[in-house]
Amino acid sequence: MNLVMRHLIASRLITDLDGRSGRPLPEWDDELLLGADTGTATVALSDPTPPVHSLADVLRQRRAQRFYSSTPIQTGDLHAVCAAAAKDRSIGVLVAVRNVEGVTPGLHLYRDDTGSLTCLKEVPVDSREREGWFLQLEFTASPAVIVISGSIGAASLSGGSHGYRRLLVNGGAAAYRSWLTACRRGLVGSMFAGLLQPALREAIGVDGWDTAGLIGFSLGYPPDLPESD
Repeated sequence: MNLVMRHLIASRLITDLDGRSGRPLPEWDDELLLGADTGTATVALSDPTPPVHSLADVLRQRRAQRFYSSTPIQTGDLHAVCAAAAKDRSIGVLVAVRNVEGVTPGLHLYRDDTGSLTCLKEVPVDSREREGWFLQLEFTASPAVIVISGSIGAASLSGGSHGYRRLLVNGGAAAYRSWLTACRRGLVGSMFAGLLQPALREAIGVDGWDTAGLIGFSLGYPPDLPESD
């Protein structure tokens, strides 16, 4: 059985399990982080870029990569990755930006309805605050980190412990979609635990219940190769 078929079967099993589990999980609500009056800057992302690599090639060749080129991420590529993550309506997408074309460094909320990023907090690239976001400090240099988010409270109140488990499965699937989407556009990346919960709470009010980071995905273009003699 080839890799593409295995991927499709796994996706179908997750879908079938979700379909038999009763009511759908509550949808993610951007207003939990935005509030009634945002007063913050919003950047419209370029249209999502099309893939340049086949899914079959990506499934065979993908590798976790934690170090990246200094080239800024194009907003069309980032849009494609964020949109892939946000396909599940129970999932929210935060983006820790360090080096993205035309986007202020900081913590942003991806708005799937408008294809835009809303800045929740500006954080300069040389801020010591970034060192408190991660257990592994190499991720502070990532051009962007996707923080797959969800409401543990809403999922648990809707479906009990099973709702909580489903949310975690949905979060993992969203991160994996992000990775495959990035790789198909020539980016590389690594799935990892994401931003630390205390850091998210202090920075933008992510409380770990109504809003929580579930898993992270760092991404960028492949590192520059040293010139040969």
